[in-house]
Amino acid sequence: MSQQPIELRQALAEHQAVAQQAGAEGVMESRLGAALLYQDIFTAQQLQEAIAQARSQTISLLAALEGIITPDQLLEVQAIASGLPFVQLDANSIPQSTLRLLHPETARMHHALPIQTRQENDSTIVTIALANPASAPARSALQQYFAASDMQVEFVAAHPQRIEKVLKSRYEIDNEEGFEVVYEDEFSADELADATNAGPARQHYADIFQEAVARGASDVHLEVDPEKGMLVRFRIDGVMHIYDTVPEKYRRALIAIIKLDMDLDVSDERHLKSGRVTKRVNGREVDFRGANWVTTRGEEMVIRLLDREGVRLDIAAMGFSDYNLQRLVHGYSSSHGAIVICGPTGSGKSSTLYAVLSELVNPERSILTIEDPVEYRLPGIQQTQVITSLGRDFSDSLRNALRCDPDVIMVGEVRDEMTAEISMRAAISGHLLLTTVHAMEAALAPISLIRMGVPAYQVADALRLVVSQRLVRKLCPLCQVQQTPDINDLLALNYDQATAQQIVENAGSYNFFAASEDGCSGCTSGFNGRTAIAEVMLIGDLEKELLMGPDRSALNLRRLAIANGMIPLAHDGVNKAALGETSLSEIRRVVA
Repeated sequence: MSQQPIELRQALAEHQAVAQQAGAEGVMESRLGAALLYQDIFTAQQLQEAIAQARSQTISLLAALEGIITPDQLLEVQAIASGLPFVQLDANSIPQSTLRLLHPETARMHHALPIQTRQENDSTIVTIALANPASAPARSALQQYFAASDMQVEFVAAHPQRIEKVLKSRYEIDNEEGFEVVYEDEFSADELADATNAGPARQHYADIFQEAVARGASDVHLEVDPEKGMLVRFRIDGVMHIYDTVPEKYRRALIAIIKLDMDLDVSDERHLKSGRVTKRVNGREVDFRGANWVTTRGEEMVIRLLDREGVRLDIAAMGFSDYNLQRLVHGYSSSHGAIVICGPTGSGKSSTLYAVLSELVNPERSILTIEDPVEYRLPGIQQTQVITSLGRDFSDSLRNALRCDPDVIMVGEVRDEMTAEISMRAAISGHLLLTTVHAMEAALAPISLIRMGVPAYQVADALRLVVSQRLVRKLCPLCQVQQTPDINDLLALNYDQATAQQIVENAGSYNFFAASEDGCSGCTSGFNGRTAIAEVMLIGDLEKELLMGPDRSALNLRRLAIANGMIPLAHDGVNKAALGETSLSEIRRVVA
């Protein structure tokens, strides 16, 4: 490999002044000129002539060079102008273990190859060859990819055709999937013994999940790390954090322990499977729901944790503002109609449904639920698990539930036309129906139901209220830092210029804070716990008329709902930030 990037930049800096004297203008053109001089492709006089030719033809210097120097030279100077060394790839010199560090689909997407690794100050540094060294998105994506495995990257440039040749020749193809899958040998006697006895792997298992529950993690990710064995990451308050690594010699035994607990086939590492088990951890009952994932590096696993005793199914404690809570209570206080909660996966929809159900429980009501899966068992409610293999899907279960004289029905999720139509008919026929729909904003939920095939008049007649919600991290009160709001954050959250400027000018009247970068002993990265932000759309006569009319659209419905008192999701978040509960950057991360 040629010079390192820092040396390259120093060398280019010396030539950049000469390039500017030759007529180069702008940062990129002067860097390109400096690269031509650095590689001895042009003299200063020849560079001046090339720049003059480009000016006379009103084209860029780069375009002018295409007819003057060879394609290889052009690639090389582009790379050097971007501050990267240019290398000649030798496919046979790249270890297979290094290639496996990058998933083939990701490699092809970014036209990139990992070509070598080295250790430096206890860090693993991966050298990545790029076909397009000027692509900032590719560099950023690859940096994030390797940061997840606690690796640093440095970039070099290489000829695109050579990179493509390595992609075709060195990544094996597995059937029609298009990438190599690593299937490992059968378990050794030692590995099986460690999985079934109280060995080191079982101690890792206990340590990982005790810590996960103690930290309030919602998910544990066990991922193959080519250098260290297994990377353990926790999702805490919706954000991934690296917890620890498990040595390679215990990796497979650890996954085997989890499979044994979930009654899964330990010997099958090729097929995708899921299972569950309930355990007492740190004195609390926790549901473990695991699924494996067969990757190019080996078998990995993700386990979702449901802490039955650590969750508060109290609608008042969910974090809704007083205004939104009042609208929500008004909606579910009716004896009939549909209450729809929407938002992406992990936005707290199920928790809101359970909290509403908890409010509705009393001896005078019959409440049935149809769920996949049943996440929390509630007293006073008849809960049903969807089991498709037995013919108990959402639509069939809902059809039968209507024959069981319910007052309230909760359908975990509306996924198809049949379930959507039966749900709306149930809401029209005198039942209070609670459900969720995957839609990113409240006004999109009714439109999604209509697009599924439910007649518009049924949707309009059935709906009483739609809530779109997200979960945002709460600032740690012990280490939060006073902050002046950034107008760019407010503009990104759909405030107009005048309103955003007014908020900034009156910042002293609010309590805007930011998270401490280092956090403290009482939090994770300056945050502790999560709270809900929401937009709550009541469906009144005007909304019903719009849904059945020719001007029906999510945009028109949203405008009408805001005119009728709905606070937009982003603005509800800013209100929370102004109270010091969260930060503007956190609202922007989740909403914008």
